[in-house]
Amino acid sequence: MDIFTFVSPRIQEFSLPSNLIYFINRNTKNAKILEKLQKTCKYLFAKNKVVIIKDAWFSDKNWSTNHHLNQTLGKLENFNAKIWIMGNLSVSRWFDPNSNLNKILCSKIYYNEITSFEIQCAILYLSEFEILTSSKALKVIGLHLSVILDKNDKNVSIDEILKRVSNISEFIYQKSKEFAPETIELTNQTLKNMTSILNGNRLNVLCIYRLSPTFDPNLFFDFIKTAAAPKALFEFYIQCVAFKKFMKKAVNQMLSKWDIPVNQKPSIDFYDDF
Repeated sequence: MDIFTFVSPRIQEFSLPSNLIYFINRNTKNAKILEKLQKTCKYLFAKNKVVIIKDAWFSDKNWSTNHHLNQTLGKLENFNAKIWIMGNLSVSRWFDPNSNLNKILCSKIYYNEITSFEIQCAILYLSEFEILTSSKALKVIGLHLSVILDKNDKNVSIDEILKRVSNISEFIYQKSKEFAPETIELTNQTLKNMTSILNGNRLNVLCIYRLSPTFDPNLFFDFIKTAAAPKALFEFYIQCVAFKKFMKKAVNQMLSKWDIPVNQKPSIDFYDDF
């Protein structure tokens, strides 16, 4: 009798036409359907090795999920299957210039349904960012001590980043000083682009660090009125004390004159950032 292996599985018989089963197994966009098929018949997993995971954390040395708490799963490059990822995705590279974690992770993703994406201490190329944030369910993005570069190793502007994730509700961008000494320039054109990109989608949280004061306050006010959801929290860390003080005063005046209910007004603050 043949012994079942995932390398050379025995052909199975199904109550439905086999070509229909194979089509569903390879083309379904419903994780529950795929998971049920896999549990019904391990042959289907062998023919389409996809592991459905929720809430995953990746680093160069190992990775884990909420199904393997306090347990690492080894290096991702040695994992012999694709991943259907849901929930929260967190990536930590810790500034390793020789790391190819992002490239490996992107190559492993079969389908992306994450709702939250966070990356820490990393250089991320725009093409990788587009894959990792391709989920239509994505609502939260946190770029912590990180930087996004284009194919020419140039910094990607904040409006170009938001253009690719315009339906999110929370966005935090803390640019890495080590790999990107330039500040984040929130210019007049950038503000106009961001206002246009969001196109009525309102943010609950927006935090931007290492801002250079290169924008017209009136354009900034237009952006706030367009982008801030009711009771939103917006924080801006500016590398100019005088401009920070000026903006705090100007924004408070704008908020006091804004003709919306007080309990619906956003919280907007400015901090020193050096």
